Amino acid sequence: MGRKLFLFVCLAFLVNMPFVFADKIFLKSGNVVEGKIVEKGEGFIKMDFKGVELTYWEDEIDRVEEDGESQYNVSAPSISPAMTADIDETRKYFAAGNYSAAIPYLNNILKSNPESVVAYLSLAICYYNMQEYQQALNQLRESSRINPGNYPSLIYYWLVYDKLGQKGKAQEALSESIKALKKTSPTKDNLLLLQVLEKIAE
Repeated sequence: MGRKLFLFVCLAFLVNMPFVFADKIFLKSGNVVEGKIVEKGEGFIKMDFKGVELTYWEDEIDRVEEDGESQYNVSAPSISPAMTADIDETRKYFAAGNYSAAIPYLNNILKSNPESVVAYLSLAICYYNMQEYQQALNQLRESSRINPGNYPSLIYYWLVYDKLGQKGKAQEALSESIKALKKTSPTKDNLLLLQVLEKIAE
């Protein structure tokens, strides 16, 4: 019982933090670098990685996810200042655990980008933590509609169905999340999350 509780605590930490508007550079080598994009120039991107500024050139980049949204043009303009402000507010309230305060900013983001998987997923996380599980399911259905089979949504399907007592659907979502996670880049965070999910599924 104690071991299971420890695993769920680990999972709660892992699933609440990584999915909220992180910038990622996917390299052609297969590596993924996560941090904050600080400059986009002609054919290059500069990223703040744990306080160190790194430069990546267009010929080594496969694609970029800026604030959770995929971009294939390295030199594409950044998102609007208004959306950046909404994202910053969302990050602030998530860090404080004030999920209800984050919801208006996420809705603002969706007005500008109605197909934002990350915004819908972040809303699902808010409602899950507020114990409004049906609302969480509604947001998960939207994130899955836009990007079917994305593992963060599948993890939250599992958590929500478990809270609703729908054990069969919860187990199915857990199994599907493990399968989806195995298809992602083998980053340290992904491998740790996969290990925790597999232990819980035993």
